[in-house]
Amino acid sequence: MHTSNAQQLLSLNRNFYNTFATNFSASRSRLQTGITKALAELQRYDSILDVGCGDGRVLAAIRQHEPDSSYMGLDFSRQLLNKTPTSPHCNFIHTDITSPNWSTVLRSKFDAAICFSVLHHIPGQHRRIQLLRNINTALKPRTLCALSVWQFLQLSRFRRKIVPWEQIGLTKTAVDPGDYLLDWHRGGHGLRYVHHFEPSELHVLCTRAGFKVVKSFHSDGENNALGFYVVLRTVG
Repeated sequence: MHTSNAQQLLSLNRNFYNTFATNFSASRSRLQTGITKALAELQRYDSILDVGCGDGRVLAAIRQHEPDSSYMGLDFSRQLLNKTPTSPHCNFIHTDITSPNWSTVLRSKFDAAICFSVLHHIPGQHRRIQLLRNINTALKPRTLCALSVWQFLQLSRFRRKIVPWEQIGLTKTAVDPGDYLLDWHRGGHGLRYVHHFEPSELHVLCTRAGFKVVKSFHSDGENNALGFYVVLRTVG
């Protein structure tokens, strides 16, 4: 994908989540079953990094698993970060996780990491690998990371939200296979860029970023088909 097209899609999503932060948070009031399962796979940890934390909605579930652990959440949306909860040993940082070296803002390495519903909003394979490698760099050796991607094509109600690329001045040939433009109608009209992952595609991506895939599973929504989760381990 051409750099200018990728930057346009990143800007589109950044504007979406800042504009619709309140409505988006309201639509995600209940934590997905898959997230709870993935957190349980992380075993014990004293510190955890939440990449693309949004409004910090996963923090309460983390506290149930590890009430005394330190938590750091990263996100590019100031509006979503304005909605994050307060908690002991908790820190939220506004940063662009699509930048090449965002992990340099971290002062120490973590015992675990999560990255839920983020990777499908990152355009271009090399940017996704770059993000995963930064997460890998932020972790201690032989520690675990859990991430998920949205399997929106599995449900007809989400397939109906797909709109032509021409609505933002692009064409199908200007983006990568598996890339889609989805509309939004809660609190106004918005558009988001989303990539639909095949499970094997995500496995390969994680391996190329230096992780070992420990476990993967489908969960959430009708017939447990709406989310695909992987649990990864760093090497060393």
